[in-house]
Amino acid sequence: MALLRRLFRIVDLFWSLVASYLPLPFSLGPPIRPQYFSSRELEHRARITGALSRYLTDDLPVLEDSIPDDELPDFLLVHDPHGVTDWVAPDGDGADWAIPYYRVKNPLRGLDATAPEVIPKDARTAHLYVHPKNLLGQGHHAWVYRAPLSLGSDAQPSVVAAKLGSENCTAMRMLANEAAMYSLFPREFMQDSPAGPAVVPKFYGYYLPIPIHPNLHRTMLFHTKLCANSEEDCGIWSPSPILLVEECGRALGKDECKSMTPEHQQQCVEMLGRFHAAGIFHQSVYGRNILIQPGPLDVPPEKRSDDTPSFRMIDFGRTVAVDFSRIANGKVIFHNWSHREQEALQEVWRTGGDDERHGPKADHARKCLKAIRERHLQECLAIDKFLLKNELVQY
Repeated sequence: MALLRRLFRIVDLFWSLVASYLPLPFSLGPPIRPQYFSSRELEHRARITGALSRYLTDDLPVLEDSIPDDELPDFLLVHDPHGVTDWVAPDGDGADWAIPYYRVKNPLRGLDATAPEVIPKDARTAHLYVHPKNLLGQGHHAWVYRAPLSLGSDAQPSVVAAKLGSENCTAMRMLANEAAMYSLFPREFMQDSPAGPAVVPKFYGYYLPIPIHPNLHRTMLFHTKLCANSEEDCGIWSPSPILLVEECGRALGKDECKSMTPEHQQQCVEMLGRFHAAGIFHQSVYGRNILIQPGPLDVPPEKRSDDTPSFRMIDFGRTVAVDFSRIANGKVIFHNWSHREQEALQEVWRTGGDDERHGPKADHARKCLKAIRERHLQECLAIDKFLLKNELVQY
């Protein structure tokens, strides 16, 4: 046996020398051993692979349908294995967990006094799949993700834009204000009409997490209402609220703003003018808050072209609505304010649209948001005369 083993070693050495000098058409390396998995391991791998496929968005259609408020999901199961919502699974593994959310049915009135504790069996429930790799954009106070949304157990998922706030009072208030604005916008703002093309994405609801702790909802109420008068921003622990809207393309880049054709500039001027005609002022007119996508939108997606683009405004965290008919010198104030925003839009074309000096003052924005919350945006808002005289017009 010893002699036989020695002979095998000599043969192995010989083949090693040959392989180092001659290009052989076959491999002399060790045989590849098949990898075996137990049935439990195979089931686990298949489950993980199937679970990951639910987060892919490339082959899914974008949700463009208008959904009436009374047909929106009342509850949302948010699948978030990587903690995009700032939620951590109790066992550290979120792959099999879904965070229950409920829809705020009237964002104009703010948060409800109480939140539901469970999801009723017959409730309209949708599934949302958020993943960090699907990040669309990031701002000072929020992140936006492309996310598959399944509106029913048998429905094909479609893609929406999910906006989440960062962990502080300002972000929470701005997201709530944006939801209130979407609820206030006329329906013709969200779809083509005789008044003109759509100017904002379609709104698919504002959702808050169902409290997983008795004090969570009370904490949310405290931070969004009582902290509004504070000069300092403070942190808040909670899975982020979620704003769902139509995914409407990409934000304008700086170079794109500077090279915008006069025709397309005029489209944006008219779009901003429709807001002003409704008594709505954006207060954050930058190129990054204007979306562009192939158009026109009244034809099927495959027939749309970049040569005939469609534009939308987004990011309404600082936006206010004002009933100027109820304000002394309302016409003068309206003219000054609308002229200032149109000037800001012209600055977008000149500079690329990201010069913070042309945005609203932080203190001015905070006072406007405070006025909005106090009046709950019912009908339209009459901003305080002193605020208008001393803050609103004098930028």
